[in-house]
Amino acid sequence: MFKKRTETRSQEYSESIINTIREPLIALDQDLRVVTASRSFYEVFKVNPKETVGQLIYDLGNKQWDIPKLRELLETILPQQATFDNYEVEHDFATIGRRIMLLNARQIQRVLGKERIILLAIEDITERRQLEDELLRAKEENFRNIFDNAGDGILLADMEKKKFHIGNNAICRMLGYSPEEIKDLGVMDIHPEKDLPYIIDQFERQAKGEFSLSRDLPLKRKDGTVLYADVNATDVKFAGKNYRMGFFHDITERKRAEGEIRRLNEELERRVKERTAQLETLKESEERYRSLFERVPVGLYRTTSEGQVLDVNPALVRLLGYPSREAMMTIHVADGYGDEKERTRWQTLMEREGVVRGAETQWRRFDGTMIWVRESALAIRDNEGRITHYEGVVEDVTEHRQAEEQLQKSLQQTKKVLEEVVEALSSIVEKRDPYTAGHQRRVAELACAIAGELNLPEVQIAGIRVAGLIHDIGKMNVPAEILSKSGRLSEAEFNIIKTHSQVGKEILESIDFPWPVAQVVHQHHERLNGTGYPQGLSDGKIILEAKIIAVADVVEAMASHRPYRPALGVEKALEEISNQSSVLYDPQVVDACRELFDKKGYKLA
Repeated sequence: MFKKRTETRSQEYSESIINTIREPLIALDQDLRVVTASRSFYEVFKVNPKETVGQLIYDLGNKQWDIPKLRELLETILPQQATFDNYEVEHDFATIGRRIMLLNARQIQRVLGKERIILLAIEDITERRQLEDELLRAKEENFRNIFDNAGDGILLADMEKKKFHIGNNAICRMLGYSPEEIKDLGVMDIHPEKDLPYIIDQFERQAKGEFSLSRDLPLKRKDGTVLYADVNATDVKFAGKNYRMGFFHDITERKRAEGEIRRLNEELERRVKERTAQLETLKESEERYRSLFERVPVGLYRTTSEGQVLDVNPALVRLLGYPSREAMMTIHVADGYGDEKERTRWQTLMEREGVVRGAETQWRRFDGTMIWVRESALAIRDNEGRITHYEGVVEDVTEHRQAEEQLQKSLQQTKKVLEEVVEALSSIVEKRDPYTAGHQRRVAELACAIAGELNLPEVQIAGIRVAGLIHDIGKMNVPAEILSKSGRLSEAEFNIIKTHSQVGKEILESIDFPWPVAQVVHQHHERLNGTGYPQGLSDGKIILEAKIIAVADVVEAMASHRPYRPALGVEKALEEISNQSSVLYDPQVVDACRELFDKKGYKLA
């Protein structure tokens, strides 16, 4: 079946290539019956396609093709050699009159050498022969007109000067030279350098009269690219001088088509060999698969898209508690789900994506009890893309789910305890400094709002909240009379207050927070230009969470009452951070803070 499909695709591709060739081309089998023909063959020889394929070449067109020289080529010459070029045939057809043709034949071995195909290219050179006769008879003016308008390229070479005397428009287009440039060229200039020894040998043998040159030769264009032409050269006398006239018919497309057909046949042969090797190992692979299917410790199944069970392994039978594999084969898949809607959602995903990975859901065991399973499955499709069946792997994760639920409860309880501890630490500071009561809480709320405006992850925002609630915990080490002093602080007193960042870090660094809380508390008075404390860090060394707390701390402090000054208000605080943006404070954090107050109506509690 594989071979047949591959050959069909190869034949369709070959026919599409054949139909792109402008000269008539026939493909014959080893019995000389027509396999296919190019569109141009039917058009030129007025033959009906329906009456052509499968017919002997000699029976085409009411047996018009029973040509003695054609028989000689197909039945005598080709059995002795694989190719034959430029075999000239002349015949009088009832439909198109008398034609002179050049036949080019190629034999191509097909799959594994079991049969051969003959490609017969037919070039109608009637007009070329007429042109040659006309050139010999016509006067210069008529010669020029015919010469310039000929479909094939023509070069007239001066044998004495060994240069081209003239070239027609077709050869100029073919080689990419102007008529004036052609005159500066010789035979050696229009062929690839690697082919020159062969070209020279051909011309020398022709000069000795051994044959009239007629070969498929490579030509070099002006831009260096190569084309192939059927070159027919002959010596002529014109205006009393000896010339060599060459006719050039572009066969590049034909060469490409022949190469493609050879490549396709080689590819077909390679694929057939590969498929043969695959078939040889298929039985062994199936046996290994069945052994693995039966012995693997996880559940395996195969079902139809309609829900019919096709196969299950012993592990799945044990997992679901059925008495036998046969008993499971009688159920509908949807009946095994705890919620039938889960089956509908699963099948929709399979039809759209073709795969399900690690889906966890509840299945019903034979005794009616429910278990949690983790399922991965794949939709198997045929060559047309239709789903033929599903294959899946099932694991019992009931204990794992129960453990996860217990762990989640434990984590929630731990989180609650942690929040309560943080709240307690925050309250301790505020009780020692009644004038800043609520400061840490308001800083935490504003910092979290800024972080949300910056689209930070929830887990990062949670850490910012904790750091904000206890960012001044180090003030526990500052005497209460300094914290509540109403007048201006002395330099010594201010230096004592500045120690609260370091003290806070020392208090918190022994606690294993899931966030860099101690580092945030240590850095929340650092500034981008390095003028902050306690370390004098500059931008690049200050973490983002500390930059956010710093802006929130300044805004809340300036907007609120302090023992040593009245409240300055939110507008004054926003003006301060804006003026010092990129100097003391991070510009993105400042912009986010302004966005909250200016456009989203944020207010401090």
